[in-house]
Amino acid sequence: MLAAAPGAGSIISGLVMARFGVMRRQGKAVLISVAIFGAATVVFGLSRWFWLSLLMLGITGASDTVSTVLRQTIRQLVTPDYFVDA
Repeated sequence: MLAAAPGAGSIISGLVMARFGVMRRQGKAVLISVAIFGAATVVFGLSRWFWLSLLMLGITGASDTVSTVLRQTIRQLVTPDYFVDA
C-alpha cells in the first residue's frame, strides 16, 4: 500500500487538474506544490503511524504531479514557435 500511495495521489491530482483546465498564476502554484512535497516528505520521515505515512505518500505523489505538469506546461508556453539560425 505504501508503494502504491504516490501513484494513487498522482492519478487523483491528474484527474483534478484535467477537470479544472488552465490555471492562473502557474509559477506560484509550482512553488506551493514543491513546498507541499517537501513538507509531506518530512512528515512521512517522522511518522510512526501507518495511516499518516500512507496519506503523506499520497500527498507527495499528488504534489509532484502538479509541479511536473505545470513546469512542463510553462516550458511549452514560453518556448518560441520559430527557430532563429545564428
